[in-house]
Amino acid sequence: MDHSLTVHKTETGLEGWLLFDGDMTMVEAQETAQTLFAAILEVNTLNVDLQHVGAVDVSLIQLLCSAHRECFLSGKTIHIVSGANEAIRQLVERSGYCKQLGCLSGAKEGCLWQTCKMDMQ
Repeated sequence: MDHSLTVHKTETGLEGWLLFDGDMTMVEAQETAQTLFAAILEVNTLNVDLQHVGAVDVSLIQLLCSAHRECFLSGKTIHIVSGANEAIRQLVERSGYCKQLGCLSGAKEGCLWQTCKMDMQ
């Protein structure tokens, strides 16, 4: 798995784009987690670009949910961008996360997957 983080200063603070490329399965979970949480420390808003990700499994969803919770607790924002990535769309649908109601009471975005129909396109 390859990744890169680009950070830009905006009117609302630092915004980062974290681009992942390659597989994101249990095998890469530790590296994925380290990368996600290091990026969260650097920015106020994190956009996680998964458009070029290959194989995925439920460990990716678990890591993204954990990252979302960390952002919520630290007053930050995270967005998932997956474009037309069919593997991620199918994973979210098959695992039952799509259209889930907000998982964090009072979270700005509710749940990452609450708007998956818009974000997953």
